[in-house]
Amino acid sequence: MRRASPPCAASLLHRYDFIVAGRLAIDKKATPRSYAGSRPGNPKPSRNAQDQALAARGFSGRLKPYCRKDEKPERGKSLGPDDYPYFSLGNLLRRWRTASYRSLSEFFAACKLSLSQSDYADYEAGRLLPPPSALDEIARSLGQDAREALLVWAQVQMTSPEHKMFFSRQAFQLEKGATPTSLAPSAQPLNPIQSNQIPNSEFANTWVFGAFEREQLSKYPWLMTFLVGLATVYPAEAPYSAYKFHSNQERDIFVERYLKTWVSKNHLVATATGFQLIQPYLHVPKTVEWQGVRNTFLGNVLEALIPMMTPELIAAKKSHRTHIHKILTDQQRDYWINRLSELEMEFSLSLPAAANETNSARTYSLMVLMAPRELGLPGHITKSTKKFNSAA
Repeated sequence: MRRASPPCAASLLHRYDFIVAGRLAIDKKATPRSYAGSRPGNPKPSRNAQDQALAARGFSGRLKPYCRKDEKPERGKSLGPDDYPYFSLGNLLRRWRTASYRSLSEFFAACKLSLSQSDYADYEAGRLLPPPSALDEIARSLGQDAREALLVWAQVQMTSPEHKMFFSRQAFQLEKGATPTSLAPSAQPLNPIQSNQIPNSEFANTWVFGAFEREQLSKYPWLMTFLVGLATVYPAEAPYSAYKFHSNQERDIFVERYLKTWVSKNHLVATATGFQLIQPYLHVPKTVEWQGVRNTFLGNVLEALIPMMTPELIAAKKSHRTHIHKILTDQQRDYWINRLSELEMEFSLSLPAAANETNSARTYSLMVLMAPRELGLPGHITKSTKKFNSAA
């Protein structure tokens, strides 16, 4: 087994080699020929043969969801992120891929990869740990930096929080354009994550708001909450019972007064049982003209969330509230804004509730705000102080 170099001098690649050796601890001489891989004159082993070889050495099956040996998933229980050992790495790969390609088939049709689509699906689901060479190939095909994935690759194999922090982005201080000697010179720099970005392949499935939408949302701000609610449940429809219409006539008046234009332009439809969006994405332009609409919606969301920030809900981990004030350099500011964008993307791409859990599922709102702020005295206090001094 290869020993790890001291942390202060070890290169990232040396750490990868140590993890592979320490994590798997497979001696090639003692490894059954069925697992050792294809050799001249030997056919490539099947997945069943590999699973059997791993099971003989005390490892769980290659494609089976991870669980501790003293625990087994209950019959009928749905599997979530905690049941897969490499979920965070798979989530990163999924975020990379969905930024450019809507589906796996579209991705593999456009990019000729040496790995199979089924193996990649296991990587993205977090069921299977890809080798570093596969991560490098995937990153290059998607125009991403392999170092980001390799750090997560190392993190998911650590068993303690201290060791996980050793492989954090902050510990390595990845900078755009910096190329470690342990990586190929052609590795591309990190791409800053864009907030609220929509995959290129999804533009046709996006409702881009225009002048009419700005006029309507400025006049009726609550319509934004209505549309966001429809986007949240897409592709399902929101039943009329959720809006508490007293009669069909009242519902028809609502559609005629507020939704008629959008229905005629095929942005949404009023079926016999509920409202439904035609396109899954809503895009509000990030321009000065839309700033008022955005700020009004932000204020409405905050107003709706404040009553849910009770001591009981926070103590029960059903709500979360925090505000931190800290002096940052420009470099630190850029780092944390990118990290917040990563959190936003991970939250939006998180797995939906399983079929047997939908009864307990609720809509949660995540607000991510970060901006410079002056922590001085309010203006009216300083003015009153000046008046007091002049009177004295």
